[in-house]
Amino acid sequence: MRKNARKEGLEIKFQLNIIKNLSLSKKIIAGLLIAGLIFLSIGIYAVTTISNTQRTLSSQLNDGMAKLRINDSIKTIVLTQQNLTLTFISSKDETLRKAAIDEFRYYDRYFTEEIIKLNNYLTDEEKPVFEDIKHKHEVFSYLSNAMFSLHTRGNELVVAQIEPNSKASTEKLVESSNQMSEDTIQALNDVQANGDANIKNALRRSSLYGLLGLVLSIFVSFYVVREIQKPVKGLMEVTRKVALGDLRNRAAAESRDEIGELAQSFNLMIDNLESVIKDTTHKSDQLLASSESIRKSTQEYAGLAENISASFSQASMDVALNADGIREMSYIIDETNANVANIAAVTEKISEAAGISSQRAEDGGLKLDTAVSHLLEIDTNSRETNVILSGLALLFEEVAQITSVTKKFAEQTNLLALNAEIEAAHAGDMGKGFSVIASEVRKLAQASTENSHRIEKKLEEVSGFSRKVTEVINKSNLSIANTKTIVEDLSKSLKEIIANTKMEALEIKNIYNTIEDLRKASNSMAGKAKDIGGFSLSTSNQISVVEVSIKEQTSFIKELHAQAESLDSLAVNLQGVVSKFTVGGSV
Repeated sequence: MRKNARKEGLEIKFQLNIIKNLSLSKKIIAGLLIAGLIFLSIGIYAVTTISNTQRTLSSQLNDGMAKLRINDSIKTIVLTQQNLTLTFISSKDETLRKAAIDEFRYYDRYFTEEIIKLNNYLTDEEKPVFEDIKHKHEVFSYLSNAMFSLHTRGNELVVAQIEPNSKASTEKLVESSNQMSEDTIQALNDVQANGDANIKNALRRSSLYGLLGLVLSIFVSFYVVREIQKPVKGLMEVTRKVALGDLRNRAAAESRDEIGELAQSFNLMIDNLESVIKDTTHKSDQLLASSESIRKSTQEYAGLAENISASFSQASMDVALNADGIREMSYIIDETNANVANIAAVTEKISEAAGISSQRAEDGGLKLDTAVSHLLEIDTNSRETNVILSGLALLFEEVAQITSVTKKFAEQTNLLALNAEIEAAHAGDMGKGFSVIASEVRKLAQASTENSHRIEKKLEEVSGFSRKVTEVINKSNLSIANTKTIVEDLSKSLKEIIANTKMEALEIKNIYNTIEDLRKASNSMAGKAKDIGGFSLSTSNQISVVEVSIKEQTSFIKELHAQAESLDSLAVNLQGVVSKFTVGGSV
């Protein structure tokens, strides 16, 4: 018996596990189907039991009625035969007597047929009464036939003596038949009472089985409700924690129904979101480092550009002084060729000024080369920053896609919950538990939709920051490219100035060494002095142009520095947005 109970328990557990692995809609259908099968089985049992009881009762009643009908027929036959006997005795007409004898014998055969029929319906308890009736009828028939025979022989006196015996035999026969009828009626009453009792017992057992079936149906319903409600509550708790920014939690996806698939998809979404947050954190750190490097480089280059501008201002002043000296020398040469000493002194000053200008020009060239190197470094950092921002944009697109998938899951869940509420409403009172579950599922879907909207909003803010940073960097790249071109042109011009200044110094030295030759060729020297004056003026103009370019470059560098500081602020804001999420390995 214990083995059977254990076997039944294992079968129930196996069936419950089968229900656990079903889908949400199939669980509801399975619960309703099990309840329906239970009540259908109980109804079939009740109908079958009552039908069998009624069939048995009907058969017994039919047998009893048949016995009563045959018994009445026997009494009618006996009474008819008695009347025929009286007719035979009282009548003097031989024809009438003969007809009475023939009819008596006909009823005698009819009685035999009825007796055979009655025997088929009798029980063992009724057999003695049947034998008594049969025996009494045989006696009655024998006496009657004896009267008929004696009458034929003319023994009327004997006939008169037999007639009372025949009459008494008939009365006893009728009395026995009445007793059988009473017994049959009593048996029918007992059968009716037993049938009513059996029907009541069948109804009582059916009610008991119905109550047990109701309890079993409630148990199955509560089990199905618990199997649906438990993962839904767990998923709601994990969703609440994720909404607060904690991405370390995962939903339990044990069942194979729609809720289990939703939990698996939710976990996959959290994994992808966690990966995106980690990548975003890493990229934001890189962005902050790059922006800091750009800011420092622009700050250094701004100071360098100011130094270059100051150097070129000094060089411009020196070249202007040089030009004035050359013009003065030209005037002196035109006025007097005799003042060689003055010319030598002026020439010596010019030589020194040219050397200083050449040295400063060389220093300016070195600083410009350094500026070009810094610009190349800034350009490289800007391009790397652009690559990082492009990666961030791709990550933001992936997050947007994941958020879109989440919204679709939420909408599908909302639709499933609505369908479940409709099915629960159709189920009536049996579907109230499913209605509560469907309502909870809809709340979960609405919470997921709201979280998706919040994530989309944050992504739009971060994407806006990223676009602003990209625009700033693109502007910076354009400014750097323009500055690089200007600096390269400035470097070329400065190299030409250096070469010209060196040539000028060499020529002045030659002038100083060939004073005597200048005296002889004063006219030619005056022309050369004018040419040198014009060249100095041109050089001064070129240096002024370079100085203006350097100032513009300095302005660009300051603007780039301000944009780098803005990039720092955007990177810090991005880190602030990402820090709201807690991922695995961090708090």
